[in-house]
Amino acid sequence: MTTRNTYEPIPQPPGYPVLGNLFDVKGADTAIQALMKLASQYGPIFQLRVGPSRMIVVSGFELADELCDEKRFDKMLGRGQINARAVAGDGLFTSWTHEPN
Repeated sequence: MTTRNTYEPIPQPPGYPVLGNLFDVKGADTAIQALMKLASQYGPIFQLRVGPSRMIVVSGFELADELCDEKRFDKMLGRGQINARAVAGDGLFTSWTHEPN
């Protein structure tokens, strides 16, 4: 059996300096329509950059289902979710992996 030690880079639409891919998302009627169009062009996983921030976008049931496997992955709360948790409590987007919500 051969193991693969190299990884392909995650596809990304070309962007502009500093602004990155801002116009790729802002150009559609809704952000979800823009993301669906990008998914049809770049596949079930792609990345976007807006300013210094990078976002990995996953579409398609198989890949999303694999990423939701709690036995293999853990949920990480970002600064925004932690701040929202102080007000909203633990919920779908603000709970840690071990919490039932």
